[in-house]
Amino acid sequence: MIDPATGRMAVDGQELITTRELPADDAGKKRLLALRPEAIVLEPAVPGRNTLNATVEEVNFLGAVVRIRMRVKDAVISLDVFNDPNRGLPERGQPVSLGFSHENLLVLEEGREGSV
Repeated sequence: MIDPATGRMAVDGQELITTRELPADDAGKKRLLALRPEAIVLEPAVPGRNTLNATVEEVNFLGAVVRIRMRVKDAVISLDVFNDPNRGLPERGQPVSLGFSHENLLVLEEGREGSV
């Protein structure tokens, strides 16, 4: 946690912001973060939104859905997208940007090693 008053934190050196209230004594502490999967989109950085850079580990076709598994340092993120033949999908090893709103970033209890 960088600054609880402004909701600023860092994951693997990447700054994120939450609009949720945080305890004032959280500065410098590690916390677990959570996001609803439907709140995450693959997109380049957009002003006013959080962006988290990750690396694609797997792309699995599951019929109407494609599951994309990505890694950010020690964390694994899974994202399901509709299987649209007009959409280009990332390939294994490719860097991607994950976008999500400040409102959707949840800060949970004190984390274990590897948390924010």
